[in-house]
Amino acid sequence: VKTGVAQIALLSGARVFPVSAIPEKTWRMRSWDRFMVPYPFTTIELRIGEPLLPSAFDGMSDPVSRFTAQLQQALTL
Repeated sequence: VKTGVAQIALLSGARVFPVSAIPEKTWRMRSWDRFMVPYPFTTIELRIGEPLLPSAFDGMSDPVSRFTAQLQQALTL
């Protein structure tokens, strides 16, 4: 997760919903990031987490990195 999402959320006060899509069957590219391409008509599991509220990070030291870390953790669960 890059810090831009956290910066925009903290400046605007908008909630951030962690969303991930996990395809059942994929092709894996032989690239450095092992890019995935889902097979046509495969089942995709969509996970939507609890919203992260930027107001919870008010008054913290370095709120951008803390917000980014919490978003990363929410996406990997």
